[in-house]
Amino acid sequence: MKDVDVVRPNKRKPLTLAEVREAFEPIAEKYPPLLGLHLAAELSGYTPLTLKKKLSEGCFRDCVSRGKPLLFWRDRFVADLMNRPWSGKSRPVAEEAGDEIDGGGDEAH
Repeated sequence: MKDVDVVRPNKRKPLTLAEVREAFEPIAEKYPPLLGLHLAAELSGYTPLTLKKKLSEGCFRDCVSRGKPLLFWRDRFVADLMNRPWSGKSRPVAEEAGDEIDGGGDEAH
């Protein structure tokens, strides 16, 4: 075998709207081009509350129609989800951070 150096780019190739549209053709009945909040949450894996929080933080602004009801353009939403930069940091779990989880039985709330 030959020793071949594989050059891999540092960035992923962004997903295009055409690729998203093509991927959703077989399941277009389940996920129509316009998604409500709960369907967008199901598709993204976020809870509806988390999705609303992300919207308030400025995420997905090109994918959503503001107002009531919140409507998401499916293809733009999926492309935005897939093309987001990955963060290497994750939120520490309480045990890993050294914090004890206390029921707070002796504190007044």
